[in-house]
Amino acid sequence: MVVKIRLQSQFFQAPERFAPAPPRAALLLPVTAQQDARRKRKIVLRWIGMGLIAAAVMALIYWYSTRQARAQAAYETGVQLLKIGHYDQAILNFDHTVGLNANMAQAYLMRGEAYTLESRPALAVRDFTAAIRLAPRETAALLERAQVHLNQYDFLDAAEDAGRALQISSALPRAFTIRGMALRGSGDLQAALRDLTRAIELQPNLNHYFERAVTYQKLGQHRLAIADLDRAIEFEPQASPPYFARALSRRAAGDSAGAKEDRETGSRLDGY
Repeated sequence: MVVKIRLQSQFFQAPERFAPAPPRAALLLPVTAQQDARRKRKIVLRWIGMGLIAAAVMALIYWYSTRQARAQAAYETGVQLLKIGHYDQAILNFDHTVGLNANMAQAYLMRGEAYTLESRPALAVRDFTAAIRLAPRETAALLERAQVHLNQYDFLDAAEDAGRALQISSALPRAFTIRGMALRGSGDLQAALRDLTRAIELQPNLNHYFERAVTYQKLGQHRLAIADLDRAIEFEPQASPPYFARALSRRAAGDSAGAKEDRETGSRLDGY
């Protein structure tokens, strides 16, 4: 009993041991007007910075979302400029197009055509090659590159590109014509004759008959050449080259009067 009373008395004698400590008084420092203004400026600058970042993000999103549309618009403008002969301006538009969309094969193709018309074959080949890389199953760039090679007397590469186009599509008269001319240039006249005959079968026109006639002339088969040149003239009576070419074959065949008549007709058509 005595112990119990002692414990209770010890408990009640020191209540402060179990009471929470009183809060410490906060130390208040005076704030000057300059410090308050600096704090407000920081807040304002922080909000301005966040606003600028948000605006930049929105501008970037808008720029990317309209990129394709702007590339297409630049491409279409370039095509129109190319049609009316403003090659330099067309090239600038195609430059802008590929800057916005580096994977647009058609833009490289059209810029290559513009470079071809400007007699800049190296740049044309570069762009046609880029178009072929981006669209390997399309034949247009292969044929354009083949034509540039042919114009530069690079018969091997011209025949190779035309052959690649024919592997993709076997009914391309232009491919047969280019390859036929390249084969003729490299001296394979019989193979050239086969390709040019196939071109005529697919698409009879002045150019195809004319090129086969030239091949017949190189083979010394002037009567066949004359027959083809007759057909070429039927397609376009106002074109002078077939008359001059027929004059050569007529003279070789012994028809001097006919040769003279063709030369005179060709000169008259050329304005001489």
